[in-house]
Amino acid sequence: MSIRSINPATGQVLKSYKEDPTKTIDNKLQLAATTQAEWRRLAFSVRARYMLEVARLLRERRADLAGLITAEMGKPLKESLLEVEKCAKVCEYYAEHAKLLLKDESVKTDAE
Repeated sequence: MSIRSINPATGQVLKSYKEDPTKTIDNKLQLAATTQAEWRRLAFSVRARYMLEVARLLRERRADLAGLITAEMGKPLKESLLEVEKCAKVCEYYAEHAKLLLKDESVKTDAE
């Protein structure tokens, strides 16, 4: 069975994808877990640079990405462009605030 991306406004099949076998999915999940563990060890300053680069790339490719959002989700192009910008701003926000947001925090509780 294939997975199809369909334009909801026209019903046109944009692209079909073959399903990955279970073993391939398991390998991809393991790679994601390993990569996340490596990412976690990076300094916040390094992670911030990556996030700022993602924001830059989102803006650089905003027209293409907005077109894809519109085709796959049926959103008006104007809204799709705003969504790409929102994603870029979220990347910038986390680049600036991740260190504080992920800081260990002691919570007093009655639990034992």
